[in-house]
Amino acid sequence: MTQTVPGASLAQAAPAEAKDGGGAGVIILADLKSINTATTFLTTKITAYQGGLVAAVPLGMAQNNVDLEIKKCTKHVTLSLAFSEADAQTAITYITGTLEASIAAAIQAITSKKSLFAASKLTTIVVRNLKTMKADTDALGAAMKAKVPSTQQQAAMATLTKIDEVITGGITAYSDSTGGGMTSTMTPTGASTGGGMTGTELTGKGMTGTEMTGKGMTGTELTGKGTTGTEMTEKGMGTEMTGTCCAGTGGCCTETGGTGSGDKPPPPKF
Repeated sequence: MTQTVPGASLAQAAPAEAKDGGGAGVIILADLKSINTATTFLTTKITAYQGGLVAAVPLGMAQNNVDLEIKKCTKHVTLSLAFSEADAQTAITYITGTLEASIAAAIQAITSKKSLFAASKLTTIVVRNLKTMKADTDALGAAMKAKVPSTQQQAAMATLTKIDEVITGGITAYSDSTGGGMTSTMTPTGASTGGGMTGTELTGKGMTGTEMTGKGMTGTELTGKGTTGTEMTEKGMGTEMTGTCCAGTGGCCTETGGTGSGDKPPPPKF
């Protein structure tokens, strides 16, 4: 029977178990199975998710449990003696034959729910959780590399690299919406598509041409924003606002302006 000092930490007590010859393989295999169980449970929760913040809470808890199981396995591997060839092969076989597929299924499920997570503004959280999972998996891989025999290190790392790539793929799938599902684009002509002002008219003098299109700013719609009447002449925008941009506004722009009349502008019209 193993004796431990009352109050001893896991880090102090675990070596008596993990370093007991062949016992290390048994413990690590059990840990890997726990990771697989937690991962499968996460996949089930994600598959059933139909959107919403409240419904996402169990998913976060399931994800956290996966991380805890990975960290527990990493701790036990770190505290172990070097693996025997048999123990190393057992771990590699389980990861390759079972765990790898389970993690791939979880990532696929997460990717398939991208639109639902984006609609609930959860994209950033999903990416953060995936990055945490990747970091934990990388730490486990580094710990195992230090323990498996040199003849099996290549096989062990190849297996863990596949898992790492799968998780990275999930992160990449969300890379275009890491702000919670809101993206913005800029067209080659320099038009701003996010602010309702399209075209190429955001030139040095301000608002030339007739292209202040977008959200209520075409034709006569430059009213109601304090930009009608002589307000535009005060800013040296007389001739730039001629043409059809102010058609029908009752002389909102001067015919030959340039610097404006210099008169005090009337109150904005709403």
